[in-house]
Amino acid sequence: PILRIQTVMAGNARIGTRGCIGTAHCPIALMAQDSPKERGDRAQMLPCVINAVKRLESKDASLKTLNLQDCHIGDEAMMKLSKGLAIHRTLTELNLKENDVGVQGAGALSESLAALSQLSKLILDNNQLQVAGVAVIATALYHSQALRELSLVNNLLGAKSGADLAALIRNNKSLDSLNLSENFLGAEGVEALVNALTDNSVFSRLNLSNNNLRVGGAKAIAPVLQASTALSWLDLSDNRIHDFGAKALAASLSGNSTLTHLGLGSNAISDDGASALGLALKSNQALISLDLSSDGIMSRINDAGAEGLAQGLRVNSTLQHLDVSANMISGAGGDALAAGVVNNPESMLSSLILTGNNVELSSLPRLKQSLNEAARKVKVQGSAAGLPAAGSAESSADASPCSLA
Repeated sequence: PILRIQTVMAGNARIGTRGCIGTAHCPIALMAQDSPKERGDRAQMLPCVINAVKRLESKDASLKTLNLQDCHIGDEAMMKLSKGLAIHRTLTELNLKENDVGVQGAGALSESLAALSQLSKLILDNNQLQVAGVAVIATALYHSQALRELSLVNNLLGAKSGADLAALIRNNKSLDSLNLSENFLGAEGVEALVNALTDNSVFSRLNLSNNNLRVGGAKAIAPVLQASTALSWLDLSDNRIHDFGAKALAASLSGNSTLTHLGLGSNAISDDGASALGLALKSNQALISLDLSSDGIMSRINDAGAEGLAQGLRVNSTLQHLDVSANMISGAGGDALAAGVVNNPESMLSSLILTGNNVELSSLPRLKQSLNEAARKVKVQGSAAGLPAAGSAESSADASPCSLA
């Protein structure tokens, strides 16, 4: 008899190939009734792939999600897996994160993607696709009518992949979310994406964190915000865009009506950049979440920058979450932020993260009261922009609306 295990929690465990048999990720064991030839062929594959292929070949209609994360598949076994994928046409989610898949494996996978007409989510993080690998995968996904989410984190892409990714965004009419974090795209790679993003009326979430964009990359993507496309969620954290990059984004943000989350953490933004964003908050009526946290190493926001942000908080009526943690804000800057919220009866700010600053707020009781009142407003109106509704288990507003730790 075969033991059927329904759930195994083994996060970050390097189980290896033998341990993979019987886990929830690979639910079917090698059958004793396999012919000698079948057993010989399957012996050349990893147990994870053996189990997955057998399930795929069975055409089990109940199989919608296939999670093979961290199974060390590699290119050779990927070729075997792709044949099974081509047979099973009802898969909706495929996770191949951390599997040492390279250019050859990407080519094999691309051949099966056309058959997966219902695939809506594809995760390929932490592989070795490189420019050639992502090119064939992008081409294979041009005409997918189901794909909504594609994640390519840390795949050694570089600037040359920008054109292939732009072509994917331009040709695919269903893609809604793309994660390109940690890929060294640089300003050149982002420039290739800009026109495709501007012309797309569906695409809404883009993660470009840790891509060495610097000032040039920030300036390149600023026109996308100015065009007020469908883009509602943008993460540009850890790109060293500095104040000049922040100013370029702030200038486009003023008239933007769709972006609800902007991640600018760990970007060496100081007072000038923060003040420019504060000015943008005066006229922007869409942004709900703004991350200006620092890595605590490069340039950071001081009291002058906090006061600049406070000018925007005095009149803004949409921002719900502001993170300025690990900067260099002291009492004066903290009081300015507090006054901006307290003195704005229309404020919706329910979460203000000041962790890692030197703030002792004289107006802390009034600030907490204002944040709690705003949290109640958010709860009544419901959540937006991927933020949890106030009162939910994930909400920081109910638990600690003003974090000073």
